[in-house]
Amino acid sequence: MKCSKDETKEDFVELWRGLAQHYKDVPTNRLSFDILSEPEFRHPKTSRSKRDEWLRTASAAIEAIREISPDRTIIIEGIGLSAFDRRLSKNPSQFKHKGIDTLIKKLPYDNLVYGFSTYEPAWLTKQEFKEVGKAYNKSVAKTIDQGASTLIRWAKRNNVPVMLVETGMVGYSDGKSDGPSS
Repeated sequence: MKCSKDETKEDFVELWRGLAQHYKDVPTNRLSFDILSEPEFRHPKTSRSKRDEWLRTASAAIEAIREISPDRTIIIEGIGLSAFDRRLSKNPSQFKHKGIDTLIKKLPYDNLVYGFSTYEPAWLTKQEFKEVGKAYNKSVAKTIDQGASTLIRWAKRNNVPVMLVETGMVGYSDGKSDGPSS
């Protein structure tokens, strides 16, 4: 039997209500919740309606958690894998999304941390790319700095804490077959 979209959302909220109930006695300084790591919502592509649909569902989960654990820190990530600085493969100088607000908006709750992922430059940070022997250089450092600056500006503009919840670095596994030379 296939579940409806609404049933799936209700189950998601009830899952978080149950987890909050189960862990309610764990001190808030010892446990926080990331309600969904890298929400997809990108196929066929991200949109304002998909973002808003996710934020409505996330808000319902946050409210369910807060009924039980009002002070629990909750990490929320944006749609599109929360990858705010994804670049176009055909034109790496341009971003895939018009801005972080395309993926997530500030929500009206206290004690939220906004989580993001970054895999730029992709040839250096994503496992499926097999760029062998390229060095970490000033261009790479600039790309990483641009992403960090974008995220910091968004956090300051919205007066919210942010967290880099996932990134990567392709490294040598056998000393010669994959990853950068430095």
